[in-house]
Formats: sequence, C-alpha cells, structure tokens
Amino acid sequence: MKGIKKAIYSLIFTNDKAEKIITFCVYFLLCIGILFTTSAAMNSKTTIFTTLRHFFKQFIVIFIGIIVYHIASNVYSAERISKAKYFLIFIEVILLMTAYFYCYVNGPINGSYSWIDLKPLGIPYTIQPSEFAKVVMILLISSFFSDKRFKGQHWFDVVFWPLTAFVTYCVIIAFLQKDLGTAMILVLITLMTLLIPKCDKIRGFQWLAFFALFFIGFAYWFFLTQPAGQELLMKISPTSAARFSAVLNPEYHDDATREIFYSLLGISRGKLLGVGFGNSVQKFGYLVSSDADYIFAVIVEELGIVGILLVFIPYTILFYSLLYYAKRVKKDSGRVILMGTIFYLFLHFLFNVGGVSGLLPLTGVPLLLISRGGSALISILFLLGLCQGVIASERIPVKKEVSQ
Repeated sequence: MKGIKKAIYSLIFTNDKAEKIITFCVYFLLCIGILFTTSAAMNSKTTIFTTLRHFFKQFIVIFIGIIVYHIASNVYSAERISKAKYFLIFIEVILLMTAYFYCYVNGPINGSYSWIDLKPLGIPYTIQPSEFAKVVMILLISSFFSDKRFKGQHWFDVVFWPLTAFVTYCVIIAFLQKDLGTAMILVLITLMTLLIPKCDKIRGFQWLAFFALFFIGFAYWFFLTQPAGQELLMKISPTSAARFSAVLNPEYHDDATREIFYSLLGISRGKLLGVGFGNSVQKFGYLVSSDADYIFAVIVEELGIVGILLVFIPYTILFYSLLYYAKRVKKDSGRVILMGTIFYLFLHFLFNVGGVSGLLPLTGVPLLLISRGGSALISILFLLGLCQGVIASERIPVKKEVSQ
C-alpha cells in the first residue's frame, strides 16, 4: 500500500527537498506558454471549437510533461542513469533512424526528415527524436566523465561510447535528417557541457571542446559580418546564407526575410503595454509559426515591455537558481546535469529571442516552456526534474534569497 501511495505521490509532487522557486518558475512559464500559444493560434479562420481544441491539445502535452518532471525529481540517482546509459545510446539511434525513414517514405515535415507523425495511429501529435539527443548527451557526459569511471580502465575505453554517440547523432541529424539548426544546438550543448567535469583524464578533450567553441564563434562572426564569409556560406548552404543576410537586411524583399520583417513589425507595435491580449495582427498569416518559433514576437506585440518582463524575469530566476546549486553540488554527475540544463535553456533562449528580434540568424529552435510543441517541452521538463532530484539528493540548505 505504501508503494502505491509513493508512486501516486511521485506523479503529483516533486521531491520534498526540491527547490520550490524552480517549480514556480517552470509552472509560471508553462502558463504563459499555453495562454499565448492559444492566442497565437487564433485568426480569422478559427472558431471557438478549434481554439479549444488547440488549447487542450497543448494542455495534454504540458500535463504529460509535468508528470515527467515530477517523476524525474523523485527517482533521480546517478546509479540509475549509469545503468541506463547504453540503453539510452541505442534507443536514441533507433528513434532518430525511425524518424528519418518515416519522412523518407512519407515526405519531409517542415523541410526536414526528423519527425515521426503519430496521426496514422489516431494520435494528433508528432515526435522529434532529435530533441531527446540533447538530453542523452548531457546524461552521457554526466555518467561517463567522472574520475571513478577511469579507475582500472584505459581512457579510450571510457570515452569511446559517448564520443561515438555524439558523432552518430550529429551525422544523422545534420546529413540524413537535414536539420542543421538542431544539429548546431546539439553540438554547442555537448561541447559546453563537456567543459564541466573536473576529471584530469579528459582534460585534452576539454581543450578540444574549448577551441571548437571558439572556432564556431569565429565562424559565426565571419559569416555574419564579412562579405567573403557570406559568399563562402552561399556556396556551402544558400538557405543558411539567406538567414544570415536577413539579419543585416531585414526589410521584406523575399521569403528569407519575410518572417523576420513581420516579427520585428509585431515587436515594434508592442511598445509599453502592447495592443492587448489576443489582438496581435502578425499571427493572421504573416508569421507562419506564430505559436512556435515566433511566440515571443506575439507576446511582445500583445503585452509590450510587460510581456518581455514576464518572460525574462522567470527565466533569469531559473538560471540563477540552477547556477546557485551547480556551484554547490558535491558530485560531478549532478553538476553536469545542472549546467547542461542551463546550457540547454540558455542556447534555446538566445537563438530564439535573438532570431525573432533580428539580432541573430534564425535557427528554428523553440522558446522552451513557452512555444507550442511536445518533444522539446518534455525533454526540458525531464531535465529540470532531474535537476530537482540532484538538488534534493545533495541535501543542500536553501538560502533565503533563493527560496523567496
């Protein structure tokens, strides 16, 4: 009987020793998300029925994600992750290849081969397994790269599996699924997370990761600001070149700049208090993904600076809380999960808000916890739940300035 009560409790509540301010920020952002994805989906063609259907469709995803969040916070242990690491590697490869073959047979979805459509099964959702690859790489680094893993083993025997998984995922996502945006985020999350473990045996790999990040930053600057870089990028990938060019020339003159033009127009209309909830104009066919990639533009148009604060403040508290505990955990495995989650959240936030506001080239990444979607939402809620499990397992005292 106690086992049943404990199982039910783990579905409804986070761990007793978890950080409540993190849970509050998560719930707050989810509420903002479901309100504005519903608002963004309302246009001249929608009815009360379609609006309610859209609301409940996203509500079901959020409900499942919250359950995953609670379960992860209650069942987390470094030992469980270590036992499941090889299973995670192979199941992710299977999911990625299933998505590729599904789209190869039925045609690409949203221009890539990275989706599994569940509608033939009567389920009105799609799955993007490449989002799960980000979670898997964080967990692999957490599980493999700690000093105790190297005792009695050659360093290559330990590094082989996470390195093989990383290369395999990147090749499948970038070249087979043709999803360069997701592949780039995966590379950045992995390289940044690899810098966290304090293990001397992987110091060489950490230096390689550091120089790779520096090279990526330099290449980004070169392609964005230098004419020679733009010419080179045009030869490599005309689509990517058009996105980089749109940052410097956002005026509407072709399909490459259409979305960013209307996004900036919507943001400019927001001003101090916005045009009012539900009154966005850009969602009426001007922004194709108004409830996903461009949800931030809709929020700012409808609520103005207030909308910016409603997004920025909880995100800032979330970053600060996770970083606060990452500095204080005793084990590398827990620190890697906390910092990996920060990198996951931050990179999505940076590229989404930066792309929507015309500061960075668009990469098609969602604004986590707010944008419409299932795979990314469940992935980040799972990681945040693990973060709560790390915090609870370390029995860290909560400081007043964090918990209030």
